[in-house]
Amino acid sequence: MKKYVFLVAVALFFVTMPSQAFLKWGLKAGMNVSSISSDVKENFDNYTGFQVGPITEFTIPLVGLGFDAALLYSQRGFKADDTTTKLDYLEIPVNLKYKLTILDILGAYATVGPYFSYKISGSDRADDWKDYQTGLNFGAGAEILGKLQIGANYQLGLSDDFKWEDAGKDYSVKNSTWTISLAYFF
Repeated sequence: MKKYVFLVAVALFFVTMPSQAFLKWGLKAGMNVSSISSDVKENFDNYTGFQVGPITEFTIPLVGLGFDAALLYSQRGFKADDTTTKLDYLEIPVNLKYKLTILDILGAYATVGPYFSYKISGSDRADDWKDYQTGLNFGAGAEILGKLQIGANYQLGLSDDFKWEDAGKDYSVKNSTWTISLAYFF
């Protein structure tokens, strides 16, 4: 009886092992909902934009630990005083990723890591904003058939996007973004 339990355990171990290659490439697209936080007592509304670009993922089989990285065109911004400020970024998120999969049919994942953004354009009010931004990603999602990932991500801006001084006091603005995304791996 112990021999059969051992054989079943070994079989389950290998059945849950991903059959896909360690390295995968794909495309990712999503909807961003961004906002800013500031020292100023002003009402800022969310801005809805999108992101799109190539993504790569490396996973160690049996362990489920790996990383993903992407090169994304990402729209962010905010609304204040009936004016919309739009910012377009080239964004590079690099995340530590943990995946749990069953037979490469269904799985779940969690991610955490830094992101780096470079401003490539923006509306008139965005001219004085810094050209770069850094922050942290936190995400989770589901994987279907080892090829399709649906996820939610939160980006917490750590660097100041914009700074100014008024009446001897320093003020700053930081961006944060929620994203719902879909990635397809080839």
